[in-house]
Formats: sequence, C-alpha cells, structure tokens
Amino acid sequence: MPLLTDLLETFDTVSGHEPEGMEKIAPVACHVSSPKQVIDVILTKDGTFVSANVQTLKSGHTLVFQTEESGGRTGGCAPHALNDGLLYMTDRLSGVKDGAFGRYKAQLGAWADDPDTPDSVRAVRDYVETHDLADDLIGHGCLSARDLPAHKKDFVRWIVTGTEGESRTWLNPDIAQSWSRYYTRIHSQREHGLDAMTGLGADIEKNHPRAVRAFVKAKLMSVPSKEPCALHCGRAFQSESQCMQIGYVTSQKIHNALTWLTDNEGIFISSQNKKTRILVLWEPHFEPAKRQDASDIEAMFGITLKGGETTYQSLRDAFRKRLLMQGGDALQGRKVSLFAIDSATPGRLSATLYRSFMMPDFLEKLDRWQNTCRWHKSGFDLSQGTRAPSLYEIASCAYGTDRDPDRPGLAVSDALFIDAVDQLLRTVLSGGSIPSAMFHRLMIQVSEPERFSSAKWNWILRTACAVYHKKETDRHPEKGDQDMELDRNNESRSYLFGRLLAVYEQVEAYAVYQKNGKGADSRSTNAMRLWNSYVNRPYAAMAVLRKAVMPYLLGLHAGSRGFFENEMQEIVTKLDTNDPKINRPLSPDYMTGYFLERAELRKPKKTGDGTDTEENTEESEYAEEKD
Repeated sequence: MPLLTDLLETFDTVSGHEPEGMEKIAPVACHVSSPKQVIDVILTKDGTFVSANVQTLKSGHTLVFQTEESGGRTGGCAPHALNDGLLYMTDRLSGVKDGAFGRYKAQLGAWADDPDTPDSVRAVRDYVETHDLADDLIGHGCLSARDLPAHKKDFVRWIVTGTEGESRTWLNPDIAQSWSRYYTRIHSQREHGLDAMTGLGADIEKNHPRAVRAFVKAKLMSVPSKEPCALHCGRAFQSESQCMQIGYVTSQKIHNALTWLTDNEGIFISSQNKKTRILVLWEPHFEPAKRQDASDIEAMFGITLKGGETTYQSLRDAFRKRLLMQGGDALQGRKVSLFAIDSATPGRLSATLYRSFMMPDFLEKLDRWQNTCRWHKSGFDLSQGTRAPSLYEIASCAYGTDRDPDRPGLAVSDALFIDAVDQLLRTVLSGGSIPSAMFHRLMIQVSEPERFSSAKWNWILRTACAVYHKKETDRHPEKGDQDMELDRNNESRSYLFGRLLAVYEQVEAYAVYQKNGKGADSRSTNAMRLWNSYVNRPYAAMAVLRKAVMPYLLGLHAGSRGFFENEMQEIVTKLDTNDPKINRPLSPDYMTGYFLERAELRKPKKTGDGTDTEENTEESEYAEEKD
C-alpha cells in the first residue's frame, strides 16, 4: 500500500509538470506502447485515404487510447479507441473473435459523436465507417494480398491532414485529453464501491492494465472473476467485491505512474543485460528542476561498472546537486522512495523491495556505506586513494567464474547476481552488515587464484578486502582506517602469514622478471599454486613454499636478496611456532596482511641521499609491468 500511495502521489505531482526533455506521463485511459512494426495511414480531414507507410521503428513511443477491457486484453475483440493493430480494422484477417472490426467502429463512432471530440477523430470515424483499411492498403500498393496476413499485428497509426497542417493522432495532446475525459465519464456509470486507496466512493476497476513494458505480459494487480473467487482468494472471501477494490481513475494513475517511472528512471539489475529486475529511486513530491537522472542513480548505487574510477563521494555530490535545493536547510521534509519490481511468473509482477526515507536519513546511509565498505582502488599502489566497490563488483566477485580470460568481467548466473544485488541493496539501505554467506563466498574466491587471470583475481582480492574492512569497521568503529596501512606491530597469526605469503610471491616473481626482463612469462608463482593449501594449513605449507622459493631467492642480486631475507626474518620472528593452533586455517585478515605487504614491497626504497637504489628502481618498473 505505501508503494501504491507513492505512485498515486507521483501521478498527481508529475502530470502536466514533466521536466523538459522527459516524455509525458500518460493521461487516464491511455498508455504508452513501443510497437516495432507500424502502418502510418494518412487521411484528409474529410476521411479520404491518401497513402500509407509500412515501416519498422527502432525507437520511440506511441500513446494508445485504451478502454478497461483493451488495457488488459490477452486476445479477443477488445479494440483500443483509435490506433490499434491492423487485425482490428478489417474483416479480411483472422486472429481475433468475430465482430472485432464492428466493435472498433461502434466504439470510435460513439466517441466521435461527443461534442468535445477533435475533428481528427471524426475524420478517422468517417473513413472506417465506409472503408476496409486492408482494401485500400492493397489497392494503393502499400501491401500485397499475399503479404497481408504477415502484417495483421502491425500497429496502425492515423495521420490526418487539414488546413492547419498534419495531425499525428498519437502525439496530439488534445485528442488524448478528449478521450480521457470521455472514457472516464462513460466508465463512471459502472458499478460503484469503496476505493481502498482514497477512501471515497468510485467506479471500481475490474481489469487492471499492464504497466511495465519490460514485463509485457505481467500485471501488478488483478481481480478474480466471480466463479473461482473462493479458490483464488481463500475461504475468507465469498465474492470478488470482498477483495480490496481500487477505483478506475486511481488504478489508471498508479499504473501510468509506474510505467513512467520504470521507463524514465528504471535501472535493470542483470549480469547479462537482460530485462529482469527493475530498480527505481525517486521523489514522489519532486520539483521538476531538481529531477534526478536514472544514469546518475545507477552509478551512485554502483549497479554497473559505469564511471571507472568514479568514487561514491563524487556520485553522492552529483546526487545532491540534482535532488537538493542549494542554500538553506533543504533536506528536512524531503522524501525519497525506492522500489524493485520483478516478474515471478509470466503473468504476475511483484515489488520485491520497497523503502521510503526522509532525505537526511537516506544520505546518511549512503555516506556510511561509502565510508566503511572501501579499499585501495588501484592495484598495489596505495597512493591512488580508496573507493567503495560497486554492488555489481561485489556480486560478481562473490559468485562469478572466469570463463574467458581474454574478456573483462566475470560470468555469473543471472539469478545469483540479482539475488546478491538485492541483498546488498538491503544492506546499504538498512546500514547493516554484508551477509555472511556472501562474505564466505568472497573468501573462497580469493583462496583459489588459479581459477582466474591475474587481473581478475586482483580485482576479487581488492573487493574482498573492502568487504572485510566494512565488517571490521562495523564491529570496531574505533579502529577507523588503521587496517588500510601496513601494521608492522600487528602480531596476529593470520596477518603475519599473509605478509609472509606476499614476500614469497614477490621473491619468485621478481626473480623471474630480473632474469627475463619486461614481457616475462606471466606464469603462476609457487605462492599462487599453493595458495589454497597455505590458507588451510599455513605452517605446513610455509615449509614447502620456502623450499620451492629458495632457488629464486639465491639467484637475486645481493641487495635484493638481503632486502627480502630481512623482511622474511622480521615476520617469522613474530610467529609463535609453539602455538598448538599455528597450523589452523587462516582468518580473513590474512588478505589485508598479504595486500599491504605486497604494496610495501613494491614501493621504491630510498638510499641515504634520497635517491632510488638501482635494484629498487627495477622493482618499481616490475610493479608497473605486472599491474
């Protein structure tokens, strides 16, 4: 109900005040369609056929004037009021029940007889009462008799020429408002009841329309027929009138607002660019000059990887500029709502997520997310700053696989991806912790570097470190960002083993680079191959790894060898080898120890006079080469 109330308020606020550059919200008794195959028929103002243009549209919307029956039709003879499929405008085609053309003419004629109806509608009425459109299309060479059945579902749009120019009926606001007033008046003569949304008496909607074009066959609301009502609704209901009832005008406003929002500000949540779940963030009481743009909201929430290195802070600032008035205390009293909508079955829509916030609370939650779930953003160079991984990144890194090393990104099941993003959205909006199951999946992904290319595994590692940083910050807020810099005084077993793993990995990788130079073979090091064993049995794997790395260490220049040996000695002396738990699996903080030690090893080291040593300059070049 709160979502329906927000949609109703949105229609009343938006209608007639749409921001410049955005399409108009459809009036009551109208809806927006996107036909692909159209037949534009040109008539004179006295109803004489001039010509027709059969074409395929790549984009663009067409306003359709609908009835209650045609708005929810699945077939049968329920024609729209003016523009509709070719099969409703001729008796020469089959595809709907007999009498559809006659009903179309009768319905159009009744509207045309109304004094408020524009002359363009009367011109179409005059034509269809005396002509069969199929005959003229064939007679004028627009279609052949053989091709006619293949075009029966093409959408016919009427264009009427006159002394005042050309009237494209689907773009004429006077025609739309005329039909809205006419049909609302006709519909008000039907059965009345209590409108559950307004609390007033109203003519009740019996056949709610479809509203979301991405789910063309699905409805958000439906009313059971009389016969199966008890089965559909349960024993508590004896008739459909006992279900929640919504007035016709109210239903039209809700569905047209939903269409307008999903078309203009809907964000598709999908790992494969499919039209699956749709997310919408908006202000029900918006100011036209401050309206947000869907692409900004998409980037702000990080649903996709748009913007590259763009940070949440800059996105939040852009969001402020669009939503908030400049100067004064403009936050108080501003409301922002968010919902996600999906089709569980081909015929049913449902809101899978709905939240509503006052603006200060909403921005505070975004700030908390970006300030806690973040990590160093650029390889192992800590000077590049930090960023919060997008929701897309977290979901993909947790559940993705590297099916094609030459292609960017990870392949992930759409169902898993959507569910993960949904959980992450709830986490952001509630200010809670990232689900344990998702964090566990990230730990598994990090522990198996052999399954991924180097670049993709580094991406997973950074994402996992950001999520771990959030978990630690939530548990120990007083620590702040202490874990984002190398802590040489940290004697945590897992942290030390992580640091040691980074040293072993760098010794071998640097030795290969030093021997072969730039462009060296990017094969996996022993540290990477033994990573999983090291994480699960670190002390036992350490001995194996040290033995494997020793030949590489001995082959280094004296300066480099001494540097790495000193680093290993400093770490090993802090390990308590008498601890009976020393060989137990590592906790997640080994990742931060590994990452920060590896970053430290790649920093150019200064000599006493402030210049880089030759060997450490080579190390810096190696770091650039690998990253």
